[in-house]
Amino acid sequence: MKRKLLIYNCERILTFFAVVFPENSVLATVKPFSSADPQSLNFANVMQWSTGLLVVLVTIFICAWLLRKLSRFSSPGGGKLRVLGGISLGGREKVVLLQVEGKQLLLGVAPGSVQTLCVFEKPNDLSADLNSPDSVQPFSFVDSLANAIQRNQDDKS
Repeated sequence: MKRKLLIYNCERILTFFAVVFPENSVLATVKPFSSADPQSLNFANVMQWSTGLLVVLVTIFICAWLLRKLSRFSSPGGGKLRVLGGISLGGREKVVLLQVEGKQLLLGVAPGSVQTLCVFEKPNDLSADLNSPDSVQPFSFVDSLANAIQRNQDDKS
């Protein structure tokens, strides 16, 4: 929604300048190129085209920068949400591990739904295997997931 508003405002600004300064608009200064005219490719014309191209490129980069800045402010959570990992379970199903304000959430993601599989109060519940220096065996997400689900079921009973 904000992107459409930004594009609409850029169009309004360009239209405003074309109406207020019609002698400086791009359409008023464009002349057809003729190879028979020896003055058509002089230094002044090349500089005019180069300057115009530079202005267009700078405008595009400024609009992209503004769009990126505005999208940061509209993101929910204000940067407190991090994706720690995930694994694909099939064609369109995934298990994703998120960290939100000191808690870790294990989510099951499918095309029509997102379900919370497990909530870890301590952020080190799943990442303890990775951070310990004495762990020789490689990290297995499947084993950690099975252990976490087992611990969650033990806590509930």
